[in-house]
Amino acid sequence: MHIPSHFGASTAQTPPSRNNVTRASRLPATRFGSTRPTAAQMIAPEIIGASPVLVKVLDALRKVANTDVTVLLLGETGVGKTAFAKVLHALTAHRANGPFVPVNCGAVNENLAESEFFGHKKGAFTGAQADRTGHFVQAHGGTLFLDEVGETPLPMQAKLLSALEEGQVTPVGSSTAMAVDTRIVAATNKDLRAATKDRSFRADLYHRLKVFPIAIPALRDRHDDILPLAQHFLTQKHQALSTKLPDFKAPTQFSTEALTLLKEYHWPGNIRELKQAVESALILAQGESEIQPEHLLASLDGEFNEEPAQAESPSPARSLLQNEGPKIQLALTSGQQATVRPLAILYDEMAVEAIRLALGQTRNSKPKAAELLGISRRTLDKEIQRLGLKGTPQETHISVPMSDDVAETDDANDTPPSAHTG
Repeated sequence: MHIPSHFGASTAQTPPSRNNVTRASRLPATRFGSTRPTAAQMIAPEIIGASPVLVKVLDALRKVANTDVTVLLLGETGVGKTAFAKVLHALTAHRANGPFVPVNCGAVNENLAESEFFGHKKGAFTGAQADRTGHFVQAHGGTLFLDEVGETPLPMQAKLLSALEEGQVTPVGSSTAMAVDTRIVAATNKDLRAATKDRSFRADLYHRLKVFPIAIPALRDRHDDILPLAQHFLTQKHQALSTKLPDFKAPTQFSTEALTLLKEYHWPGNIRELKQAVESALILAQGESEIQPEHLLASLDGEFNEEPAQAESPSPARSLLQNEGPKIQLALTSGQQATVRPLAILYDEMAVEAIRLALGQTRNSKPKAAELLGISRRTLDKEIQRLGLKGTPQETHISVPMSDDVAETDDANDTPPSAHTG
């Protein structure tokens, strides 16, 4: 990992009371601006923030809340799909006081799935020593949240579809159907449309669930929300540990360098990873006045954003010149009559010299050379391959290409189906 040098089980739940929301709304402002939370933010801290993509999602939730149509939340692992489902439940006026029942479909035993969802009667099968109420009936009058719905056992999918279509369930061992009034919210990090093509997920169930899909953004797309979220998690965990451990002494703020790291890290694990990183850093920083980058780095193993966002992002070749560019440019032009050449060629020539210089100064150590150049090892390897660099720095000969247009991409992520965002 390159470090830039400039540095839940199935239980019914109810939403928080208005008294809790009112009391929390009197929290003071912080260095990141006002932290006075809305009712939605008090239900789920993951909703803290005001980035445009988050605002669009919340707007979509408000629009669909009281319609009772099925909602499908799409997003990567760790983006807080459960939190958004809770907000949707709380925004639904006629269900907010009813139960919110989350079910992890991937954790349901295939052999007991029907009993889990629909319940069973005493003696229905070996081990059924008493009547059991299934998830659908538990959620009557409220919301049934089918998390990781893409992991639902295939044999159960047809029965689940039937329950959604008919609005009633029949417990195992019973001949009497029970009507249920339940709002269905499902969530997945899988591409269900692709799953229907390989027949690992029923197409009819997919279409029944995606009546109103909403794409939940990754944390890297909520860049302006990262620091407020980090500060919230820090304050929350500090209060919890201070209450539990009277002698607990740890910082309540991040250093400037730590804030830079938080903003530049890619957060592949999204909000879940951010929360865990902050909690780990707080414990490591006991006795310090501020949380430092090294406290955060102990639990991070992903990539950093190589360049800050700006109107026109510089090419990878141009990025290589941040430290050695002026020196190399003088070397290339000394003793020569100044001529105008295409910038693409000039950038690549300078990139070659920068890489050769860095490798020479570090005795051909790519990790050290990448650190010296202010780029990741992965980017250095790509540039070496693109520019045709081979052998030791002293033996290198290359032919500079006419273009420095290089596309750098992370590992491909599944693209979710088109979704509503407001």
